[in-house]
Amino acid sequence: MRVAPMSHFPDLLKAVDAALYAAKRGGRNVVKIAQAVAGELAELAEATAAEAASPQSAPINYAAVLERCGGDPTFAAAITEKFQTHAIDEVSKIEKAHGTANADALRRAAHTAKSMCAYMSADRASKLANAIEELGMTARLGEVLPLLAQLRSEVERAIAWINENKPAAVSQDQ
Repeated sequence: MRVAPMSHFPDLLKAVDAALYAAKRGGRNVVKIAQAVAGELAELAEATAAEAASPQSAPINYAAVLERCGGDPTFAAAITEKFQTHAIDEVSKIEKAHGTANADALRRAAHTAKSMCAYMSADRASKLANAIEELGMTARLGEVLPLLAQLRSEVERAIAWINENKPAAVSQDQ
């Protein structure tokens, strides 16, 4: 259904595309209304900000990382180091792509960031990167900035947590 802000046909297609991706996220056997999708992204941003303010929740589940690495602490340490050295670079690539309005580059960098965060069980950051990736797929770059600021904050928080806790986590699991 077309609403007033959709002044051109491509706007309608973008809204339909966003609703399609939201339906897929919801389990594929659902119907989504395009106006509701924008609200869901806003709710995600608010929920992520509220979760980040909770000091007792760790941004990384290192036990899950170790499990994904087959229980090999050496491999888990290498994956963790790669995250520490490259995750912020991916966020910077998203920022650069947003600054040049390059939706495809933004989507690719967000996909890489999402994968890195998911492997590290940095769930909040992974959800944010996923939302940014979907906005890139639908060329809705105007909605990226609030999520991007939260993504950078979550990745920085995860890296700080790793710097403070990784040695203890590795020695407990060995």
